[in-house]
Amino acid sequence: MIKKPKADCPAFLRALNQSGKLLMHAGLIRKKINADKLIDHAVKQTGFSNFGDEQIIEGFNILCQSLNEDANLNYIGRHWIARFLGQALANQLQIIHWCSQHPYIYKNKISSPIIIVGMPRTGTQLLYRLLAQDNGFRAPLSWEVHNPFPPPLVAKITTDTRITRTDVQYALFHRCAPALLNLHSIGARFPENCSAIDVFSQQNLFWSSAFNLPAYSHWLQLQDYSSSLNYEKLFLQYLRSDYAEQRWLLCSSAHLQSLNALLAVYPDANIVHVHRNPLTTLGSLCHFNYQLRNVFSDNVESESLGKEQLELWSQILNQVCEQRAALDENQKQQFFDVQFEQLSQNPMSVIEKLYQHFNLPLGSVIRGRMQQLINNNTIESQQRINYNLQDFGLDEHRDMRRFHSYKSIFLN
Repeated sequence: MIKKPKADCPAFLRALNQSGKLLMHAGLIRKKINADKLIDHAVKQTGFSNFGDEQIIEGFNILCQSLNEDANLNYIGRHWIARFLGQALANQLQIIHWCSQHPYIYKNKISSPIIIVGMPRTGTQLLYRLLAQDNGFRAPLSWEVHNPFPPPLVAKITTDTRITRTDVQYALFHRCAPALLNLHSIGARFPENCSAIDVFSQQNLFWSSAFNLPAYSHWLQLQDYSSSLNYEKLFLQYLRSDYAEQRWLLCSSAHLQSLNALLAVYPDANIVHVHRNPLTTLGSLCHFNYQLRNVFSDNVESESLGKEQLELWSQILNQVCEQRAALDENQKQQFFDVQFEQLSQNPMSVIEKLYQHFNLPLGSVIRGRMQQLINNNTIESQQRINYNLQDFGLDEHRDMRRFHSYKSIFLN
């Protein structure tokens, strides 16, 4: 019998969910997320109706249906996701309209971006923040991604009121999910993952982590991600509205699902691929997702979560093996592989080799900034989490067979 992991749910949140349940039973608040009403509200709120791609609405409808039918949302879950999706739709409409009114944005270059990929919980976030210490790179910041309209101005890069607003939003979320604070540090000025940008395109692996969404996850597996990546590129061009050209620094686990499409949209990308034992990573990832899902649902099955994530990531990593093997020699040189153990033990050595591989200058000032961050925030401290694979129905000896090809190619 699987032992159910402990979920840290504050008393005030349980009380709110109980009150919301009573109100829903009384018919005083909606039980379901209404996709049509959210779309209509966003159109009325902004005065615009062009979402840029028909797949946006298709994905949005499937997502909402799966949230209603599969996710077992509690009151807080329904309330939060409805507000979040409504704001995402409004942001999409405003950005598409702004770009149409300022066509120079489409000419903003996204040249040779550095893109970090790897399973979640593999050290990609710390590597991302280390590389972001290099002011030769431009990483999208959390406040710019979550409150993107109007486009950020260089003159207000440290004083924009959206910085404080974003930190307040994070503080409120952490009150609802205190366990996540020790698992993944966030802040308005931190570089943000591409998955937060892809939320607006409705093709996003995040939804499959935060919620149990089999119907949406199945639809997502059938997509080629070109729509999502083209919107991501436009979003970066939009963020560059008031900035001089810089080399973009990006990070996303979801890009592993779409390496071919990624290279089609960013043909000169330099891709840093971080590798770690998939079962170790899955245990940490399931623990994180379990804590996250318990914010939004009162019925989270740990064993189902483990099976679902094992299926998802074994499929993704097997696909990665196939796609990377099919690359031509020039494309293979666009990749730089990093082992988690090496990154954990000697981050600066990994960074020096990375810079050499991509012929990038690494000055003493940037090196000093990176070393200071390493001293303040080691990978070991970020990864120290108490969990058992058995809590999620996983077995390292049995399930590692699912990753045979990946292990033989990429793990030392």
